[in-house]
Amino acid sequence: MEENLKEGQKWKMTNALVRAWLLSSLSPQIAKQVERIKEASEIWRLLKGTYSGVGNEMLACKIQKELQELSQGEKTVVDYVSELKRLWSDLDYYDPIELECGKCVEKFHKWTEKRRVRDFLNRLNSKFENRRAAIYGIGKLPNLEQAISAILGEETRLKLEDGGLGVHGIS
Repeated sequence: MEENLKEGQKWKMTNALVRAWLLSSLSPQIAKQVERIKEASEIWRLLKGTYSGVGNEMLACKIQKELQELSQGEKTVVDYVSELKRLWSDLDYYDPIELECGKCVEKFHKWTEKRRVRDFLNRLNSKFENRRAAIYGIGKLPNLEQAISAILGEETRLKLEDGGLGVHGIS
């Protein structure tokens, strides 16, 4: 009985703390919508359902369009990869896939990784054509991190050829 009382008090304090943090993190207009709700979990559920954007087809469509139009152009490989990864992450968030089978999830992740490696390679600046062809010529695509690493190495090599590296790295 005493154990239950302690747990109940602990839960009330934690709920009050999380609720206060949530309310103080919200804009005043949004906080007014939920300030009378006593349970932090209920506030969170309501906010998530209203403002998370998950399932927002317009946002997913906008992100997909940005991905389709993105190419390296004059960006460094690091800047290009950062933008790609941000867009992929946003798309994964706004357009999630729910698979119940563990093997299905694993297969889907492998399939997605392969598509992302191709997207990354295909939209690189033309100066990486030789390296891209060599990667495709291997027969089995590397994972995304390996592909990025290979292209970063090629970018360094090209800068060295052009005299674009100082003693302490990329300039």
